[in-house]
Amino acid sequence: MRSRPTLDPAGKPGGRDILLIEDDVLQAHEIETHLARKGFTVSRLAGGSDSLHNLARLDPKVVIVDYHLPDIDGMTIATRVARLSPHAAVILISGRIDFPTPADLDRLGVVGFFRKPIDLRALRGLVSKLVNNPSLSAV
Repeated sequence: MRSRPTLDPAGKPGGRDILLIEDDVLQAHEIETHLARKGFTVSRLAGGSDSLHNLARLDPKVVIVDYHLPDIDGMTIATRVARLSPHAAVILISGRIDFPTPADLDRLGVVGFFRKPIDLRALRGLVSKLVNNPSLSAV
């Protein structure tokens, strides 16, 4: 599924609503399809390093990142997103048992954490709030 580009108020191509960084193909497809059907523009990448290299070009409002990726962990990505794209909100997702503490999430500026299997309705609700009110990403 290809996502359509967003337009800024002047009608020029703008950033994506969401950058999804997930190496599990089925999980990524499920999240991307669900959010795209609800009208969000989604860019999906499987690797953390590749995602960081494309962050400025994609200019997402929300970054949804798997906590455990083969090449880099989600906490490292959250730290780098905060430096490279401070306006972007970060949501971590994980199927692992050893998830970060609320203090760790706060320290990194992560605004949400979802365990797999993901409650897509709850994820969509948070994404909607963040995309429509970018000032919430600084919470």
